[in-house]
Amino acid sequence: VSRHQILESLDEGIMLFGPNYNLLEINQAGYKLLKRWMSYLDEEIIIGQKVDQLFTDERILKGVYQHLSTSFEWKVEIAGEYIYLQVNIVPIGYYGRDIMLVVLTDITEKKLIENRLYTLAHYDSLTNICNRHSFIEKYNAMAEHKKFPISFLILDIDHFKQFNDQYGHIVGDQVLKEFAVALTEFFKPAKN
Repeated sequence: VSRHQILESLDEGIMLFGPNYNLLEINQAGYKLLKRWMSYLDEEIIIGQKVDQLFTDERILKGVYQHLSTSFEWKVEIAGEYIYLQVNIVPIGYYGRDIMLVVLTDITEKKLIENRLYTLAHYDSLTNICNRHSFIEKYNAMAEHKKFPISFLILDIDHFKQFNDQYGHIVGDQVLKEFAVALTEFFKPAKN
């Protein structure tokens, strides 16, 4: 099995930059990732491009130029939508000065799932306002940073069970949604 076959079988974008910070090699997955936000790229002329011609993110440039081993998540906007990439930069070769390996892994699906799970864990699915868990988490964060004074307001919709029994849960749910919107609008944080 050749090195080329191995690189092309990977889903991760693999890029090798030489001592002059020019692109020596890129696999098809890497080319497709770069092409998503740089549609003008041509497969025939991408080899030889300098790292700063392909990337503007300071963390990537610093990692490659300073021969640093680093790893981070990178959020890239493409046509109003975001993709999330895990970036790993590793110096390889003699004393880490010959070649810099840049690996890009598309983690967009994972981030969308994480964001969805966070929302489900922190917000009420009907009203989309913070739930008890989120409230306690936010209170603890404020108390830790001594952001006081804090005011508490406890509200109850009187006889709501009777309302649900009389008009049905669908109408009751709509009332709760509208009530949550009204609360959210009324208690918007003050702008500084």
